[in-house]
Amino acid sequence: MYRVYRVAITNRAVCCESRINGAEIRIGNNSSDVFSNPVCAVVSTIPAGATYSYSCDGMEGRYVTVNIPGDLRTLTLCEVEVYGEGPLLKRTFLKMKLKSSWSLSDPAVRVQLLSQLQSVLVERGFSDVTLQWTQPPEQEVMRKEAAAKCAVRKRR
Repeated sequence: MYRVYRVAITNRAVCCESRINGAEIRIGNNSSDVFSNPVCAVVSTIPAGATYSYSCDGMEGRYVTVNIPGDLRTLTLCEVEVYGEGPLLKRTFLKMKLKSSWSLSDPAVRVQLLSQLQSVLVERGFSDVTLQWTQPPEQEVMRKEAAAKCAVRKRR
């Protein structure tokens, strides 16, 4: 992940300068459906051979795309420059509920647990992570100690 502050686009100088009009600059973590990533800016027009900069205010993501929405539209441009910082490392905490009937000594349960974790990570934009157990988890059985019985003394 990167924090993107500015994207500069240079339009073609010789031909087809209007093919940049309406282009969207998107920044996000989805590589398979870039149209679902948030829009940083929409290019209204850039004169032939000119370079315009678009502020993205520190949007975070792994992918920067420039695309023309709509069917049968052609995008032409000369150059794209991306300015920002990164990579950003984020600590991610996941909270999962486990059924009390699950036994982590069962390999099928461990596979299911990793699969669920993988799904949550993909939803949060971490699509190239592989999870595996380095060693099987230890099972710890916790028991509540029986409440100590109180002795009652009678006075005579």
